[in-house]
Amino acid sequence: LTLATLLAKAVEDIAQFSTDQLDSAQYLDWVDRYQAQLIVLAAQIAWSTNVDAALVALSSAPKLDYTGLKSVLKIVETTLNVLADSVLQEQPAVRRRKLENLIT
Repeated sequence: LTLATLLAKAVEDIAQFSTDQLDSAQYLDWVDRYQAQLIVLAAQIAWSTNVDAALVALSSAPKLDYTGLKSVLKIVETTLNVLADSVLQEQPAVRRRKLENLIT
């Protein structure tokens, strides 16, 4: 497997977390599946994709409707809450580093 293949799979897998309901166990399973660089990059790609879609929807709306951007913000807040809660618990060293990288 190449890094590009793994990144594509990580981005595909993270799409399931693009809601304001985040299952922390599933999210941590996703984190454990990939290398730290891939999960950070996949999270950045997912955020960029979500923001881009919200901005496109905003620009094509007949009146200003920030619902899409508010939805992206809610996803970020939910994810950060799960990460913050997880990093406060006992974690294996590699997972802890990944969680810290995602938070920063």
